Amino acid sequence: MFGRRKSPVESARRSKGIGRRIRELFVSRGAADEAFFEDLEDLLVESDFGAAAAVDLVDELRDSARGGSAGDRDDLVGSLKDLLRPTLKTIDLTPDPEKLTIYLVLGVNGVGKTTTIAKMVHRFRREGTGDVVLA
Repeated sequence: MFGRRKSPVESARRSKGIGRRIRELFVSRGAADEAFFEDLEDLLVESDFGAAAAVDLVDELRDSARGGSAGDRDDLVGSLKDLLRPTLKTIDLTPDPEKLTIYLVLGVNGVGKTTTIAKMVHRFRREGTGDVVLA
């Protein structure tokens, strides 16, 4: 009853999904102060982004905010997206209908593995690629 009140970051850590956790961090903070950047870095590291990559990304975002190019929260979100976009890779996951295709989906808790698998099943069934078993 009289326990310690949880901070917005502690609440965000219990939420599922890195996207939701980052959105909650942006919403819970009025300004991009040093604590905000430290919490963002922690969330990225916890989401298996990689410690060195998280530090570099947050340093660039911090510099962007200090330089005035990311003034308000929406600008900061846009800057984060712009910094993340080059790190994303697109690959073709179309299974070969003549061979057994196995996909191994890895990731830490809460990053969306099950959701991604469900989307893959839906896509493969819609495209008629044959029998699909994913777990």
